[in-house]
Amino acid sequence: MTLTPLFVVFVASAAVEIILGVVAYSVSFRAKWVFGRHLGGLSLTGGVYTLGNAFSFALGVPDDLILRWTGALNWLMAGLHVSVWVYHCHAQLGSPPARWVQYLSATSIALGVLGLVPDLCVGSKVVVRNTPVGIVTTPELTDVAQLMGAVWVAIMASVFYFYVKAAWRGSSRAMEHAAALGVFFMTVLHEFALSFGIMHGMTSIQFGFAVVVFVVLRDVIIQLLADSDALVALSASLSEKVNSQARHLVESKEQLLRAERLSALGMLATNVGRELNDPLAVILASSHWLKERLTKSDPNDIGGAVEDILQATDRADRIVRDLQVFVRETDEPRTSSSNVTEVIERSLRLVSAELRRAAHVNWTPTTVPEAAIDPQQLTQALVNVLVHACHAFPERRAASTEARIEIRVFEHGGDIQVLVDVSGDSATANAERRALDSTASE
Repeated sequence: MTLTPLFVVFVASAAVEIILGVVAYSVSFRAKWVFGRHLGGLSLTGGVYTLGNAFSFALGVPDDLILRWTGALNWLMAGLHVSVWVYHCHAQLGSPPARWVQYLSATSIALGVLGLVPDLCVGSKVVVRNTPVGIVTTPELTDVAQLMGAVWVAIMASVFYFYVKAAWRGSSRAMEHAAALGVFFMTVLHEFALSFGIMHGMTSIQFGFAVVVFVVLRDVIIQLLADSDALVALSASLSEKVNSQARHLVESKEQLLRAERLSALGMLATNVGRELNDPLAVILASSHWLKERLTKSDPNDIGGAVEDILQATDRADRIVRDLQVFVRETDEPRTSSSNVTEVIERSLRLVSAELRRAAHVNWTPTTVPEAAIDPQQLTQALVNVLVHACHAFPERRAASTEARIEIRVFEHGGDIQVLVDVSGDSATANAERRALDSTASE
């Protein structure tokens, strides 16, 4: 047994095909990728067949046992290779495998398995030939092998016809596959001619395997590029959907905040109406009294009535101004150095009527440094918290000492913090959660 350069070339070619087949099949099996599995199957079977030929055609192994088992293994690889090619033909053209395609594939595999039966296809004799490329040793093939080879030729001819027919109808890349199958078909015929002694020379089926693998590899690359474009398009579509959902969430949040403000504004309108009733009643009563007493009353009495009117008017004006601050529309915060205590008192005035009917309010004004805040936003936040705090007492027992809302403001670590504490038997966990949600939304 002599190691020749041709043997090294055959082994290297087989190694490349086997490695490519293992990688393609492993990746495609996990990803359920049909073309990748076809490439793996064709590369593996072609690589193993080429490795077997390296021992007979390139190395000239005289051992009949090795040659017999090498020939049987090649027979099996040929059956599997043709079977995979039949399936790839239909997958590449986008048509599901018909019943006759399954029959052809099963027949090819069965022929390959029969090659493993001792002395059925591969005989016990070794044929040694002296060719221009060196000594070639091949196992003797039986008459059954000739018949089975004819069946394989018929299978490949049917697939070739299918490709030519598809190419005639204008199917994409069908002509390329027809040409590749034609080359492989001719190398198979040449292989049979060499095995049966009809022709002499070097085997060419390795070239046929290489053409087949190259064409299928090209299919895989084209599919990869198409899948890549599809993934890019899908990514762009998903990105647009995510952005759309994000915009929708922002709009929904803004609508929720507007609804929250409208709800609070509706309650404030009722409270402001009640609050304005008192100063307006004072103004009306004092005005009638002045009208009746203007000419005959003591100036001191008139001065007291005027003072009542001024105080009531100032109170009504303060209520209106507080309400204007609350309902002012703004897109961006307008921060300024403001007194937090004044903001708290303004918020308490806006909901004072509701607070008097709901709970006892414990609030002592505290002197704290001014802070850079948006008075309107802080007023809105405090009003929402106080409104929900009032809802924490559904029974509205103002006389109950248990229904209590405590407000504290203090400085901590350079920050001004406002704490609203709701306590009482009738304060529910849900109402407290709503108050906290209101604070977070502001």
